[in-house]
Amino acid sequence: KGTLFNANEQLSSSIVHQVYQDRHGLIWVSTENGLNRYDGYHFQVYTTKDGLCNDNVNCVAQDGNNNLYIGTTGGLSVMANNRIYSVCCDDPDDKNPFEAYITCFCMGPDGALYLGTSGRGIWKVTGQRTVKKMYDNIEGVAFAHKLAFDHKGVLWVVTASNGVFAINGNRAKKYNINDCINYADITI
Repeated sequence: KGTLFNANEQLSSSIVHQVYQDRHGLIWVSTENGLNRYDGYHFQVYTTKDGLCNDNVNCVAQDGNNNLYIGTTGGLSVMANNRIYSVCCDDPDDKNPFEAYITCFCMGPDGALYLGTSGRGIWKVTGQRTVKKMYDNIEGVAFAHKLAFDHKGVLWVVTASNGVFAINGNRAKKYNINDCINYADITI
């Protein structure tokens, strides 16, 4: 038997973007109306009232220090020590909250968390509350839909409408529907 959770049964919304389990076994449900934490018995809902930059949560990911990064349609927040903070750009001239439509996260071979955005490219978490723009020199990755590093450290970027990119250092190779990829060489 299963249990149905929806807006009528404990969830803040029936529109769910992602379900994620952290290292402590908690389940995080990203919805269009907040982030829902399930402990096996009850849901607790986090919204802008708790510090989220936006209630429409697309994705979450945990870093190596157990900080939970929360990607929304309006920016990036981090939950550390049960408090939610805004994340800013890693730029001394710009300490405003980082505003972007966050689409995805992935852990890099360097242990850092990377995130894709819809329109602002790929970013790397550089501190608990800071991010830095990556791959500025690679045209076509502004709308990153999915990210994954393979066993060789190559970053694979699925874009919304510009094909797939394989980024190795500062070099990128673009693949589209007419290209042939040897899938035996790809281990993610």
